[in-house]
Amino acid sequence: YEANLGDKVSAGVSGTFTLTPATTFQSFSLTNGKFQFTFVGPPGSSCIIYGSTNSTHLLVWVPLLTNTPFNGTLDFVDPQSAQFPSRLYHATIFP
Repeated sequence: YEANLGDKVSAGVSGTFTLTPATTFQSFSLTNGKFQFTFVGPPGSSCIIYGSTNSTHLLVWVPLLTNTPFNGTLDFVDPQSAQFPSRLYHATIFP
């Protein structure tokens, strides 16, 4: 779990958190002009993979893939990656 609170510090905050194993990017490559990567997450998870071509402080994320549950490993190929001079990726995992 990661949180950015900037310069604000909060005391006396309580709550319940469920920690799941971290998602791990295993590999990435550019093959035939297509960017692809593999990551590992908890078995039975679902994910959304987002892409952005805007690298300013106001990122605009567009869903590239909404995946039904996967069994711990997901291979993603972006067929549109050759159309952009650069692209950022973000994956959100749901238990």
